[in-house]
Amino acid sequence: MSAIRDVRKAGIGAVVLRVDECDLVTQAEIARRIKRTRQLVNQYITSQRGPGNFPPPECHLTEGMPLWAWCAVSYWLAQNNIIRPEDGWNAAVVATINNSLEAARQQAQNPELVREVEEVVKAGA
Repeated sequence: MSAIRDVRKAGIGAVVLRVDECDLVTQAEIARRIKRTRQLVNQYITSQRGPGNFPPPECHLTEGMPLWAWCAVSYWLAQNNIIRPEDGWNAAVVATINNSLEAARQQAQNPELVREVEEVVKAGA
């Protein structure tokens, strides 16, 4: 948060778009981040190991190339004592900051659309 404030205070016209380049991860990237094998991660995904209910992919880059939200994956991993709770929390913080930055950018670009979407979302909550 302080880095975002510092960039804004610098007055150089820079805009913080994200605090992490991407929240979407492949199975191989999940394995790399948790220092486990890709095979073990695949077993978590397919419920062959672990408690099951691994988060579903957010999207597919190509046929057979699913991408997961690191925030959801790290939450699952932390809940199941595979990574430290603070690592799951850090991913949640990064995702929240990135989502807020994107929401502010969308608000600046098209406030009417944002207002309309917010009304629909709030009505369903």
